[in-house]
Amino acid sequence: MSDATSIGVSLLIGLLIGIERGWHERDAGDGQRIAGIRTFSLIGLFGGVCAAFGDGAPFVLGAGLLGLAGVLAFAQHGYPERRDHGITTLIAALLTYGLGALAVHGEPAIAGGAAVLTTALLGLKQPIHQLLQRLQATELLAALQLLLLAVVIMPLLPKHALDPWRLVSPYEFASLVLLLALLSFAGYVAVRLFGWRLGALMSGAAGGLVSSTAVIVNWAPLLREGAASQRAASGAMLAACGVMPMRVLVLGSLIAPVLAPHLIGPALLMTLVLLPFILLRLPPAGAVAESRLPLRNPMSLWSAARFAVLLVIVMIAVELARRHFGAPGPLYAAAVGGLADVDAVTLTLARLVAAGSDGRIATTGMVLAMLVNNVVKATMAGVLGGRPAWRQVAAPLMLSNLAGGLALFLV
Repeated sequence: MSDATSIGVSLLIGLLIGIERGWHERDAGDGQRIAGIRTFSLIGLFGGVCAAFGDGAPFVLGAGLLGLAGVLAFAQHGYPERRDHGITTLIAALLTYGLGALAVHGEPAIAGGAAVLTTALLGLKQPIHQLLQRLQATELLAALQLLLLAVVIMPLLPKHALDPWRLVSPYEFASLVLLLALLSFAGYVAVRLFGWRLGALMSGAAGGLVSSTAVIVNWAPLLREGAASQRAASGAMLAACGVMPMRVLVLGSLIAPVLAPHLIGPALLMTLVLLPFILLRLPPAGAVAESRLPLRNPMSLWSAARFAVLLVIVMIAVELARRHFGAPGPLYAAAVGGLADVDAVTLTLARLVAAGSDGRIATTGMVLAMLVNNVVKATMAGVLGGRPAWRQVAAPLMLSNLAGGLALFLV
């Protein structure tokens, strides 16, 4: 990119940020605005020109920054009639100078992207302040726990397996804990944003795209909270379980398109059987007040870690069973693998079909894994949720299994 074009990008960066700042202070009178569209455009251009001169005289870029900071400081204190004494506009001006210089220094794409993010952040002042006013201490603590695990702890963990069976590394275990915690937090956020009635259903369906088993673990204990909570929690769990067959259909068909005609019948029927139960589980509008939400801890790392340990134990038990008793064919492997995860079974069998294996055997294995997985999830829901879970979650899942098995037999 030529120097002229880069300087033009610097000007556009200042113009973009200046439009937002000008709109934000559009009602300010004379002497009440430090910088508007024209000033910010000139600041971006100034940064680009100083960077261009800096190739021959590096001190020019630093001198330009110090000079701009001095002018802004004078403007901040030289107009006592200004109503807004915040420093956001001043920081934005200094950042505009730096981005303009970055564009000329050979990184126009990064500078332009940063300018867009800066403009968006400046424009979201009111929503961000409203969010902070609604933020609770438990939510802030949950976000800090997430950052601590993702940014500080996980990079320090070994990525190679340490167990005797070489199955799970500490990094993979932490990743699983993080995934489960994020699912729990996503459900909490959905309820806060869309209300208990629709938020539970949306979070359950979204969680089913990743792990319907994790959704069962997160929501099943809420079945003990009361009638309205029972309906919402069971609806969320059934929504996650209804998404699971569609996930298997899409995943298997993407890897081996020949599987689609064989899988579509069982997968659709398993989902359609659950649909009326999901709709019936929607709580009536206004049935549950926001103040009665039982999600007191939006992201319990301890609960996620306990389930991760349970899942790792199941994975080790499955692997030991395979090594000890052997694997007499894909169907046995699919049935055993369905105890823990249907995605692993789907990926394995779909790759075999793509390599030339029989698609009918693979389809049978995938559906068998889904049936076994549904039995596991129904049992987990009943154990964690008590008697209501057996009636509201386990029974519909068994009907879904019956429909899937019948469709598989007909196919």
